Amino acid sequence: MIIQPTNLNPPSANDELGQDEFLELLMTQLKYQDPLEPMDDTEYIAQLAEFSALEQMQMMNGRLDSMEAFSMMGKTVTYLDIDQSTGLQTVAEGTVDSVVYQNGSAYISVNGKEIDTNLVMEVKEPQAGDGDNNGDESPEEGTENTL
Repeated sequence: MIIQPTNLNPPSANDELGQDEFLELLMTQLKYQDPLEPMDDTEYIAQLAEFSALEQMQMMNGRLDSMEAFSMMGKTVTYLDIDQSTGLQTVAEGTVDSVVYQNGSAYISVNGKEIDTNLVMEVKEPQAGDGDNNGDESPEEGTENTL
């Protein structure tokens, strides 16, 4: 039997095995299994359990990313700012105004610019300008939160 490949392009880093692809793979395994030595039911159950666990971990990871973005609200962040036209990378700082969702991912908004949370280098409590630091201009050492 000769099997012809249907997709000659190699998978990219963004390709993910979803539920539909998993079920298609499972159906292909069933279709081409040896009738004299069929796969054991426990193998199918184990594959389904592994896939279900992976899917739940991916959902939990997305929720943790959202929680991380929301935890930065109102705080001062230092982040890597990448100019899309030139590729120039600079370090910038600003206060997180809001959280924006795009393509299923959470981004923080700093001065109207959407920043990927993976580019955040440091998160600090905002400095109080009304004397909350007992006259000190900078917060005490050890109060900064770094990622």
